[in-house]
Amino acid sequence: MDARHVLLTAERFRRAAIKLEGIPNTPDYLSDIHLVIPRLVNLAFATEIYLKFLIITKTTEPNPRGHKLDLLYSKLPAKLQAEIKVQWENMTPNEMEVRAARVVKSGITSPTFEISLADSASCFEALRYAYEDPQQIKLFDGDIMEAIRRIIFRSFPTEYADVRLPLPRGVLPPQQKAGVAERKLGKLFDDAP
Repeated sequence: MDARHVLLTAERFRRAAIKLEGIPNTPDYLSDIHLVIPRLVNLAFATEIYLKFLIITKTTEPNPRGHKLDLLYSKLPAKLQAEIKVQWENMTPNEMEVRAARVVKSGITSPTFEISLADSASCFEALRYAYEDPQQIKLFDGDIMEAIRRIIFRSFPTEYADVRLPLPRGVLPPQQKAGVAERKLGKLFDDAP
């Protein structure tokens, strides 16, 4: 399996998720409730592929299979697992602000990395078949994907620079954003026409 192509594929799904989110500080930002599930499916799938890239490049397994993020994560060397966890626990100030806002809004304490990974583990399959059992859906933690991606590009600063996709025009990097966008997602299925 070609690691460069695997990483480029992950980058493409991440970019699609960002495009579905809309451009911050514009009227279309998070404006279409019907794009939430496709956006989260793309985030979950990108995370899966980033993990597979790490498995291919950091272990002897040439062709990892499966969708469960926790099982893919468990195939990584312990040192790499620890790096990803530390990165997740130390995201940018803006990302931490968004995480804190979710806690305030939901009234639920912020999960640990392990809980977040476990809750996100089956999101790709659950979200792409959301119509089968909407009650089983847990929101996907996109910070896991960003933490993994940052570790990848820190581990390979030049080798894969040519496949690192820039953010879509109008999207600011998380460290440059100020404030937290109010997310009015409503009910994912009850408000469908």
